Amino acid sequence: AGREARRAAPALSELWRGAKLPLPKAVDAMVALLCGGCCVFYAAFAADLFYALAKRLGLGTSREMVLGVLTCIPLAPLCLGDDLSVLKYSSLAGLLGIAYTASFIGKNGVTTDVAPIPATQTCSGTLVLANTLVVAFLCHYNAVQYYRELSPRRRTPDKFRRAVVRGAALTALVFAATLFGGARAFGSNALPNVLNNYDADSLGATVARLGTGVAILSGFPLMFAGLKAALDGCFKLRGPARPATHGALLAAIASVAATSSEDDIGLIIELLGSTLGVAAAYVVPGLCAARSSALEKKHRRSGALIAVGGMGLCVGGTYLTLKTHA
Repeated sequence: AGREARRAAPALSELWRGAKLPLPKAVDAMVALLCGGCCVFYAAFAADLFYALAKRLGLGTSREMVLGVLTCIPLAPLCLGDDLSVLKYSSLAGLLGIAYTASFIGKNGVTTDVAPIPATQTCSGTLVLANTLVVAFLCHYNAVQYYRELSPRRRTPDKFRRAVVRGAALTALVFAATLFGGARAFGSNALPNVLNNYDADSLGATVARLGTGVAILSGFPLMFAGLKAALDGCFKLRGPARPATHGALLAAIASVAATSSEDDIGLIIELLGSTLGVAAAYVVPGLCAARSSALEKKHRRSGALIAVGGMGLCVGGTYLTLKTHA
């Protein structure tokens, strides 16, 4: 990412072009579908959270109405801009909200009334989980843009690498707390949005819903930024057509999310992880590394192995996901 950022690369496809691989627009199309699907998931998740909060406050409104309001304020102003640095304050609030939610779910998982937890041995479900975790850690499509927006004194590959490692480690702690805490508290009855397992009158769950909702709203524009960059690579949108297209896409995403159930959300995230997520996280970067003349031979070989492993994970994970939901 650091090397490509010096060339003012706007999207993941520029890594592909730099490696002289064919069909770079196919990479843009893949990222657009991935980010669009994840935006649907984010919007549906936010609708569930804030609808539960509205009911807690005694507001007589519908889930669709809640999502409509969220789309207009604050998502539209945040999503239709191009500078990601304006999100640093909302992202900090979202980080604090997620930290509380993880501690709440983790603490509530430590209980004497323990629900049965599915067996933890390696099985077919392990591959499905691996593909789901791909989406949990997915930020590769925005890596170049993140790097470019760092301050000049911080814009070095080594500092960027250290920040990525720290971020991934903290993210792993959050997901471990929510995964094992939710499984310990609810077992196989845990819902895709585990906060929906808690009573609507629970004060702790209400605060957790608010914190997670703020985090989702601050993360949504980052996902939408990846969608915009990919579309720019596919269609070279210019002038008034560009913001008009982005606004129409935001409305379409909200419309799909408004009609998506929890089962739909779970299937969306698993399929995205097993196909496009794996491709963006492993296959595309791996192939780019394998073809890069700037890397040592051992790193090029490692890239090729990562790409091949990603292809296997993609095929196996997709098959098992579809089999599970059949």
